Order: sequence, then structure tokens, then C-alpha cells
Amino acid sequence: AGPFLMSSVACSEGKITVTRDTSSSSKQKKQFTIHHRIFRPMSLSSRQAAPILVLHGGPSVPSDYLYPLVDHIPYRSIVFYDQLGCGRSDEPADRDMYSIDLALDDLELVIKKLNLRRFHLY
Repeated sequence: AGPFLMSSVACSEGKITVTRDTSSSSKQKKQFTIHHRIFRPMSLSSRQAAPILVLHGGPSVPSDYLYPLVDHIPYRSIVFYDQLGCGRSDEPADRDMYSIDLALDDLELVIKKLNLRRFHLY
């Protein structure tokens, strides 16, 4: 990867907890964490420039290959998160912990926990 200026851009990192049912027969639940990184967090609630929420490809590909976007999209907060099983997020061994519906639930949770009322999905 070529050099980019991301190191000079303010960022914050955190984790969001997601809960999964372990099986249909038992009522047990497991918790996993999803890692996120926000560049220019101070602009997250800007009324002039909605933040960009970035979804990475997959499977198993973390979001960091998309970090150079930060240099090409100035003046906006950019939110990256590693989907479950990718990058710095937890990687459950049980294949039942993964589905498109569950990934959409995770996306909705990220939006809610980060209080993203208005954003552009990339």
C-alpha cells in the first residue's frame, strides 16, 4: 500500500457488543465485540456534511484496506468497522453466528450505538 496521511487525522476507536443466540433449542446467548474506528470524530454530528459509514468486502477482509479514503474525503467523519469474523472484531468459531440477516442486525446496532442519525453508506 502506498503512503497516505491518515496518521495526521484525528481518530477514535472502540468496540460494540453484539449478542447471538447459541442455538434454537437452548436459550443461551453469547456476546461478541465489533471493533470500529472513526476518523474525524469531532465532525460526526455535523449538519453540513453527513458522516460516511464504510462497509468492507469479505469474507474475512478487515476494513483497513479502505483507510486511504480518509485522505480523499476531507471534512467528513468516516466510520469504519470490522464485521464479525474480520479484522479486530471477534471471530466466532460457530458458523451459525454468521448470516446476512445477522450482519444487517450488526449494521443497525453500529448505527444505533454511534448515534448516526444521518449518514452516507459506502
